[in-house]
Amino acid sequence: MKYSLTRTLPDGTERTNPTALRTLREVEFAVAYCLMDNSRVPRGEARTFAAGFVDRPLGETLKHEPSGYAFRVDRA
Repeated sequence: MKYSLTRTLPDGTERTNPTALRTLREVEFAVAYCLMDNSRVPRGEARTFAAGFVDRPLGETLKHEPSGYAFRVDRA
């Protein structure tokens, strides 16, 4: 199964990952790196948030309050 990751930036702009991700583990890493690279979230916090995010149902949006980013994963 392939997954599509959509992130909502703090300004409300939605961006979808240009390539489909093959596993939820890839989704988890993409979310963690987005938080660490774009909003300077500490590694431990980013990884914990990302791990909790992929455990949620597909199609559900989850917001990381301190950074303002929100993420949603769907089937591609």
